[in-house]
Parts: sequence; C-alpha cells; structure tokens
Amino acid sequence: MAYFERADALPEVAGKWSSPLPGPERFSIRSRARPLKPATEWTALAARKPTDSGHYLVLLRGHKHRLMEYDASSRGFSPRSLAPMITHWMPLPAPPA
Repeated sequence: MAYFERADALPEVAGKWSSPLPGPERFSIRSRARPLKPATEWTALAARKPTDSGHYLVLLRGHKHRLMEYDASSRGFSPRSLAPMITHWMPLPAPPA
C-alpha cells in the first residue's frame, strides 16, 4: 500500500485543493491528525453499577455487546430479560464537537 505525504503527489487531486500551510507541510495528513483519546475502560458489573441514568454499552456473556438503558432509581438495566447476562458496562463517549 502506498502512502502519500502530499495530496499534490496524487495525479487525480493535484491542484484541486488549496491549503493555508506553506512548503512540505502543505497537504501533510500527519501534521493535521489529532491524537487519539484513550478508550473508556470497561467496568465489571460485580464491582459497581452506574450512578446515573442513561444509555450504556454493555458486554453480555458470550462476548456480545449491546446498547442498553440504565435506570438509576431502580438500579437496573432494561430490557430486564437481558440484565442477568451483563458482565461489564461502560459509558458512551461524548458526541463529536
């Protein structure tokens, strides 16, 4: 697989884009990449339950994952039929800005 530092090195895009960056950084993909944020860690349900109501990503026995709703007042996930199969949970990431 070939990687190009500059978009003008690709014949199909040469001259089609403009960039505020001068010189070799002009179309550098690496210079504009944002660092990745670490993923939220899974929490074992046996260790603790969520404190706030809302939607959570849960891991079921058999390593299947699913989005489920948690109700803080009843301290349970719904649908209740799947609640006994939950082993871990994690909050959803923040939406993009």
